[in-house]
Amino acid sequence: MLFPTDVLTVLTDPRTEIRHDSVRVPFDLDRPVYERLDTVLKDMGGRWDGRKKVRAHVFPYRIEEFMRQCLAAGEYPSRTDQGWYATPPALVTQIVDLAGIRAGDTVLEPSAGAGALTADIASRGGVVDAVEFDRRRAQILRAQGDCRKVMETDFLGLDPLD
Repeated sequence: MLFPTDVLTVLTDPRTEIRHDSVRVPFDLDRPVYERLDTVLKDMGGRWDGRKKVRAHVFPYRIEEFMRQCLAAGEYPSRTDQGWYATPPALVTQIVDLAGIRAGDTVLEPSAGAGALTADIASRGGVVDAVEFDRRRAQILRAQGDCRKVMETDFLGLDPLD
């Protein structure tokens, strides 16, 4: 989806803070502009955290590189594009713990999205080969550097003997 012009202006404003898993706008916006911004950030998977120490849209994945790529393209995938839903951090930890992944283990992430699982696996010393159908998310996975290999394709079409 294309960013509305006013939302793109806010997100590219040098005062806007896009770091790690959050987007914070430390300046006042007109109500209609804020509502469009809120809609876009929620559509990308963020949620508003109004606690005084946070006051930002927080994402269940690293947003910084992802947002940089989206802003450069002027468009973003909604969280439901191609059935993509970000994996919440607590679930990531639980999955990787239950899988028993340790340093040196090789893992295939067949639907890597924005890298929630790949980041946790790599932080534990696992070697990750990722598959991601969406071009933008595949580029982000490569830029994040958590994966040994990123394949930009539908994992259902891969030959398991290759």
